[in-house]
Amino acid sequence: MRGEVFRVFEQPIRGPDDISYVCLICGRPMEDGRWEGWIEFVPEQGSPFLRSPRETTQSNHRNLGGWAARLSQI
Repeated sequence: MRGEVFRVFEQPIRGPDDISYVCLICGRPMEDGRWEGWIEFVPEQGSPFLRSPRETTQSNHRNLGGWAARLSQI
């Protein structure tokens, strides 16, 4: 399940495989009411997307949005 997209970086990044990826910051609610967040890399050429393991656990939707807003593309 992809979950909710909190942020999309407009500038694609190039991976070590020389493929250009659009970076999405995503999250979803957990069973205990907290939210988990991760990063997805969606290739512009249509290859399968890559997903990081859980990057953060936040107490609520708002806090996960704040975490996503603070991330930089670097």
